Amino acid sequence: DFGRPALARYGRFHARVEERTLGEEPISGAELEQMQRHAELTRWTSDNRSCIQGTLHRVARIVNPPTGDILGLTFRVGREQVGVTLPLGDQLEEGLSILLL
Repeated sequence: DFGRPALARYGRFHARVEERTLGEEPISGAELEQMQRHAELTRWTSDNRSCIQGTLHRVARIVNPPTGDILGLTFRVGREQVGVTLPLGDQLEEGLSILLL
């Protein structure tokens, strides 16, 4: 977020989330703009979300509506989970609707 040091949160499913500060200097508006420009993002949606092309990673941004300045970026790392859909194989092959929560 603008004006704060960069922060990383990570953890595994059902595990305690670790939090680490990635330096002491606060993030500037220019750095947020640079991250947005160089991340090879898809188009921003109306709710300020995007994806990094060719990955499962998503990006969300907080924008100051009057100025359009970026106040924060959140990068979420997606990982493939092999075998998760195996129990749903029959339903998927039949084309049935499935709701996962």
